[in-house]
Amino acid sequence: NGRELYRFDGINPPMMIDVNPGSIGSSPTDFAEYNGDLYFAADATADSRFPDRELFVWDGTSAFLVDDIDVTGSSDPQYLTVFGDDLYFAASRPDTGRELFVFSGTTASLALDLVEGSASSSPAELTASDTLLYFAADTVAQGNELIAFDGSVATIIDISGEGSDSGVPEWLTVVDGTLYFAATFSQLSGLERELFFIDGSGMPQKIDVNPGVAASSSPHDLVEFNGQLYFGATVAGDDELWRLDVSGPRLVANLNGPGSSSPQYLTPFKGTLVFTANNFDAGFEPHQLVVANQFDYAWTLALPPGGAISNLTGAATDTFSFDALNEGHYTATVTVTVPGTNFVFTDSVDVFVNAFPPTIDAGPDELGVVEGVAFTRDLLLVDPGNDTW
Repeated sequence: NGRELYRFDGINPPMMIDVNPGSIGSSPTDFAEYNGDLYFAADATADSRFPDRELFVWDGTSAFLVDDIDVTGSSDPQYLTVFGDDLYFAASRPDTGRELFVFSGTTASLALDLVEGSASSSPAELTASDTLLYFAADTVAQGNELIAFDGSVATIIDISGEGSDSGVPEWLTVVDGTLYFAATFSQLSGLERELFFIDGSGMPQKIDVNPGVAASSSPHDLVEFNGQLYFGATVAGDDELWRLDVSGPRLVANLNGPGSSSPQYLTPFKGTLVFTANNFDAGFEPHQLVVANQFDYAWTLALPPGGAISNLTGAATDTFSFDALNEGHYTATVTVTVPGTNFVFTDSVDVFVNAFPPTIDAGPDELGVVEGVAFTRDLLLVDPGNDTW
């Protein structure tokens, strides 16, 4: 059957969907759900010498051609993305070149001819926010730059800022309505590749993950996880896992000591972030990041002989506190578990409490005491530990 589409329900053995019967196969790619059906690009040719990749759909019962966009050859749909009520993608046709196309439920049509005529803008990395469809494309004057499309009008966002120099935006990712991406921009000192976002006015703003002259962080594998942006980035020659929070870019973990762990394929999964990385102990292996608010905490406290405490709080949180009423060696132990997993972590802290001697205040000097009259004075005794002396 060649390379074909398969369906797996999580329980039963995978079922093959023979889109292109015969030994050639359809080699399906670029899957997207639209109106409850699965859309994808596939090859329906009967002769491998003449590829004919077009837009197909699987409706749950059968797979069939949606539209033959290039009747003379292969339109090769890519980057299928739902925006609003429509399905957008990049495709080729002899009269338009490779441009942005749209499918609205009946037929596919040209949505935007960014580079007019048979020349191509080659849209890539289609990414939808609530109000705009973003993608990277070749332009006539600015090179490869970011495009914002509202369904009718396209706006070129020039990242590089130097004429025909290309920003080459990649890894387009929307987090909480804001678009983030990696791009190249020009400085007097040369080209830098950094993290960018589009602000409320539609302008690109740089996030300097790797500050310095002509210093690039080369962000990659951007993904939204737990409401924040996570990505791989290189600082001081070390490619590691980073995240962006309200304070700015932050290193999440250095998994490979002085070398690069090169995190890739960042994928949210059941409340965790799964990715591959190069660990100095095990080489490239799957890793899992669990955010702090998904931990369970259990504190225990060992008291010294004669020890006593009060105001113990936070025994089931990440903030543990108590007041030691007597001196001695106290040991606090925390056990951290990850719900739904077998991960258990334990650590202890030793707390040495010293006895504070009491202080006695006899008051100020008394002048002019009459001879033969008894002198009395109340002492002020302060014992911080309320100890027995």
